[in-house]
Amino acid sequence: MSNQRELIVVKFGSDSVSTTTGLDHERIAAHAERLAPLHEENDLLVVTSGAIARGKRRVLAMGKNLEDYDDQTLAHLGSAGINDAWERAFERVGDGLLAGQVLLTHREMQDSEEGPYFRQAYDRARRVFAIPILNHNDFLVRPGDPDDEMKEVAHYADNDRLAKDVAIYLGAKTLILATGVEGFKANGEIRETIAASEVEALKEHVFAASNDGTGGMDSKLDNAAEAAEAGIETFICSADANFAAIVAHQEICSRVVQYA
Repeated sequence: MSNQRELIVVKFGSDSVSTTTGLDHERIAAHAERLAPLHEENDLLVVTSGAIARGKRRVLAMGKNLEDYDDQTLAHLGSAGINDAWERAFERVGDGLLAGQVLLTHREMQDSEEGPYFRQAYDRARRVFAIPILNHNDFLVRPGDPDDEMKEVAHYADNDRLAKDVAIYLGAKTLILATGVEGFKANGEIRETIAASEVEALKEHVFAASNDGTGGMDSKLDNAAEAAEAGIETFICSADANFAAIVAHQEICSRVVQYA
């Protein structure tokens, strides 16, 4: 493995790791298989959603009333399960890759004491090629916290902002926002290159006239633009894409850049 390894952050939404009945272990295993080639020459950090979906499955399996549980508690009940699924998936890849859970809030990155410690802890994991499986620590969200991932669902849902903030904070080379579509579409066609300065206009005009845009894509465009402006090459692509091909510009997706 090269000493000149760059960091690639890949974020998966709930729909990419779960079904209506719980976690999709086969799909998570397939994600790990396609991520492994990136890890051969780069450091890899996975940001995952799916804790709430896992928590719901546990509550329903126990015959309990789902309405008694808020999203914060469901995330608490599902966090270990989604992490275990990723750990097992990576362990089955090739000679086995070691991955482990990291629960984080924006507040910890921004804090003058906690932030540097997070970076130091990440550096220690990176040196032994461990893969952090990162999720927002919803259990410690403070009421009224402006960084509450669950308060502004349309904009911050599924950890898009967390992935972007971590990528910027750790100086990532690449951010991949993996989703249910191949990229952002305008007039039925995938926009392969989007300048950060175009994002607001795209949201205002294209989303109003097309069914191609959703709240989830709105979030991805916003966060991709911020990452691009920070000098991070950012892709919005299918969660089932060939990630090595995406990074090599060999598979169609939307690439958000600082300048077109």
